[in-house]
Amino acid sequence: MYIPTAPLRENPVLTAYKERCKSLLSEITVLQARQRTLFTFLLGAVFVSAVLSLLALNGERRLVFVILGVVIASVLATRNLLRLRAQSLELAHRASFYERGIDRLAENWRGKGCDGLDFARDGHLYQDDLAILGEGSLFELLCTTRTEVGAERLASYLLDPATLEESRMRQEAIMELRSATDLREEIALLGKYHFQTCNGARLRDWLKEPILRTPRLVPLFLLISSVLVLLLGVGALTLILSYGRAVPILLPLLFAQAVIGFVLRRPIRLHDKILCTLSNDVSVLRQGISLIQSQTFHAPKLRALVDSIRSHDAILRAHKLERLLALIDKRQDQILYAFGLWLALGTQLVLSVERWRASNQSEFETALEAWAEFEALNALAGYAYEHSEDVFPELLHGDAVFEAVNLCHPLLPREGSVGNDVALNDSTAFYVISDRTWRAKAHSCEQSD
Repeated sequence: MYIPTAPLRENPVLTAYKERCKSLLSEITVLQARQRTLFTFLLGAVFVSAVLSLLALNGERRLVFVILGVVIASVLATRNLLRLRAQSLELAHRASFYERGIDRLAENWRGKGCDGLDFARDGHLYQDDLAILGEGSLFELLCTTRTEVGAERLASYLLDPATLEESRMRQEAIMELRSATDLREEIALLGKYHFQTCNGARLRDWLKEPILRTPRLVPLFLLISSVLVLLLGVGALTLILSYGRAVPILLPLLFAQAVIGFVLRRPIRLHDKILCTLSNDVSVLRQGISLIQSQTFHAPKLRALVDSIRSHDAILRAHKLERLLALIDKRQDQILYAFGLWLALGTQLVLSVERWRASNQSEFETALEAWAEFEALNALAGYAYEHSEDVFPELLHGDAVFEAVNLCHPLLPREGSVGNDVALNDSTAFYVISDRTWRAKAHSCEQSD
């Protein structure tokens, strides 16, 4: 945590945020103009193609080439239009990142972020009295995490005690991340859509589920059977094989697949239902750990997080799980679902995920914890960057001492807040703070002005 000192009337970070946001919005305007131009061209190409088709009386061959050229131009225009829309969406996400920062610096953040009440602890000593959680709380001010697992770890930072050595390591990491605005901007882009997150509780609950184990011959048989069914089916449809030869082999294979599917139907359906909810979580997590692994850090805590990801091949393991979950999602498509039934794809994919979980559960938990820790540190670093006037406390060995000069509460408006000198040590064991004391202090400051 930080000890806010006297407020700054002009914040250079606010100016930088506004300039960056203005630049991004200008780029969006340019891209939108190009999109309108391409869309107009696309409509014109379709119109020209229709007119030429109606006028096709003579010279049909020449007309075919003209229409073909129009169609190719339309396809290229559509492709560029989709690319420009994707670029506009990315720029909008970047601009949103800075708009939220502007709101925080302009004291306009209350009620617009995560209140953290989902992470509240029953009977906690101070979370309710010190506005740690809830709307307008310290958590809402600090919580700039991209994912839910990062927000959960940030709440733990605020609610759970840490050792002296751990606190110093966190300080060093936050100091290094403080100026990494570009990195925080990239983190804001994780996931295809902004509503995608990484839910730590959901992933941990899935990891704790009993693993669906089957004899080793079952997945091997299903793989071989599905390949044979596919080859025989294609051969019969293309008349490479006669139906008389293909059907006697197909029927026993399909019957065996149906028997296995029937026996495993309940656990397969249960696991399939769970896995359909995890695709976004795993995708965002994989992108996040890929991003931080590509960074070079010097703080021991940050280096330890990166080393833990690299040593366990976390990216490759998460990427494999991401592909399996993507296939499970695609299988839900109505066209592919019927095709998948013939090949027992649903059963095979669920069993593949279960084999992955049996081999990679520990490493996946390590990657999840590393990302959660990094996000919490990065959120505090964002606060440190936006409030450079706040200072890090000096952590000392020995008896418990708390001494601060011009101490202000971080939730109070910067303009008009009244600082207090506080010293809790051998000579002063406690303070009694009342509304009258605060008003007297404020009145004294007004007279001195």
